[in-house]
Amino acid sequence: MAAPAIGIRSRWAPPRTIPDPSHPLSEGLWFHRTSLNPGRRAGTMTWDQGPYGKLVRSAAAATDAWAVPIPNLPTPTIDNITVHTVKAMTSAGTWAMGAGVPWSPQGAWASPYWTIGMAYNAGADTFYFHTNHAGTLMTIAGAVTPYWLSDGRFHSYTGSWGSQGAWVYRDGVMTESAPTVFPPTVPWTPSAIVGTPETVFLGRSVSAVGEGFVGRHALTIIWLRRLDPVEVAMVHADPFCFLVR
Repeated sequence: MAAPAIGIRSRWAPPRTIPDPSHPLSEGLWFHRTSLNPGRRAGTMTWDQGPYGKLVRSAAAATDAWAVPIPNLPTPTIDNITVHTVKAMTSAGTWAMGAGVPWSPQGAWASPYWTIGMAYNAGADTFYFHTNHAGTLMTIAGAVTPYWLSDGRFHSYTGSWGSQGAWVYRDGVMTESAPTVFPPTVPWTPSAIVGTPETVFLGRSVSAVGEGFVGRHALTIIWLRRLDPVEVAMVHADPFCFLVR
């Protein structure tokens, strides 16, 4: 069965960047970043075209990465979080990172590695949740396989987890859920981000490359709350619907 189409409106509308405070999807928003945001890169990342206009392409999972600066985490503790990303992939490296915020973006790749992130479980191609609590990395594995699709087509991937449970979506449709607390320690208190906070596309870090995808990346959005199924379907259909020009 063909995946639901990425929103037609977003194919033709120019990217919007300012949240509409009256829109429900603006509630709890940490950041919304497309490949058009200024950033830094490693390897042979190149520009390409996709559903949202100009975007970035990776040709080497082990050496490519693209990162853009983001606001610092606005709260010292997290109860729930939702990560939504859109990309078209053809292959993945071991433990490839779908979307995330490294703990030390400009430094060496060292524990606890991630502030938050969702990744590819190399052993089973399932969904991985990453958070750190007081310097200890916590990882929760999904069960549905395959979750990440390497068919070269654009798909949206969404994970929502925390004190209310864990829910995983692809193309706006729920693939699995676990209505128990994730991670076991909630709220969790991530270690302070070292350096300038960044979100990374198609790799784990520009300063310590590896664990990437080969393909094209369009956008990443993170909320510091759980999104319900209707909201996930909305943001899949048009990830710019809550932004104004």
